[in-house]
Amino acid sequence: MNHYRNLDDELRPLKEGKWYPTIAIGLNDPIRHINDHTDDYKYFMNFYIVASKHFLIRGNELGVHLAYRYYPSKYNRK
Repeated sequence: MNHYRNLDDELRPLKEGKWYPTIAIGLNDPIRHINDHTDDYKYFMNFYIVASKHFLIRGNELGVHLAYRYYPSKYNRK
């Protein structure tokens, strides 16, 4: 059975400031059948949190990013 729908959402509770980074929390396709024993239905399902901070050094911008992603499908580990 094919499902042709997708849901992506992102929440940014903290916007980058002079002393602190941007924080973003997001999810992709969270409404899959979590209790289904096959990975077919949760192929695109994942959740993430990201922190990003930019610095201006001698007229050049340097961006530093740190992210964590959780995905229940074993296929995504490849």
